[in-house]
This record gives sequence, structure tokens and C-alpha cells, in this order.
Amino acid sequence: MRYFRAATIDVYEAIRADLDGVWQYPSPATKTSTAITPGTEAPTDAAGRVYLVASPAECEYPAIAERLPTLLASGMVQEVTAAEFAAQFPSPF
Repeated sequence: MRYFRAATIDVYEAIRADLDGVWQYPSPATKTSTAITPGTEAPTDAAGRVYLVASPAECEYPAIAERLPTLLASGMVQEVTAAEFAAQFPSPF
């Protein structure tokens, strides 16, 4: 798994809106409402940064693979380790 942290909910929501546009969501045909979890439902730390966990395969989807290097280079999105994610959001199990 890969772990990402968006600097703010606005950054996260802009990414979500972009991907929704690329994949034409919401889609009645597939019953898919959005590309990724809405920021209001995604894990968020005390600083207001929004986290997302994605599989390596998801990161290879063309729309994501094209955007990810730019997002990471901008500093508005950071890739974090599994340990950093777990420290913020310990498993309930």
C-alpha cells in the first residue's frame, strides 16, 4: 500500500474533483459516486491534513500516474510511510 497526505482538505477536494471529472463521476451506470472518499469522510489529522491509502495498482492508473509526480513535487501532497500513517490512525483491531 502507499500512503499520501494532502496539505489541506481544499487540496484533497481539488484532486478528488479532478479525478471525478476524468472518470466522469458520478456514474449511474456503475453506481460510483466519486473517485476517492470525500474529504469530510477521509482520515484527517489534528493539523487538518487529509490522508489517503492507495494500492500500488491504483497509483498506476493513467490519470493518477500522470498527476502524482506533479502533486508530490508541489509539496501539497506528501507520501508518508505506513508507520507514519499508523501513528496517526492506530488500527482498532
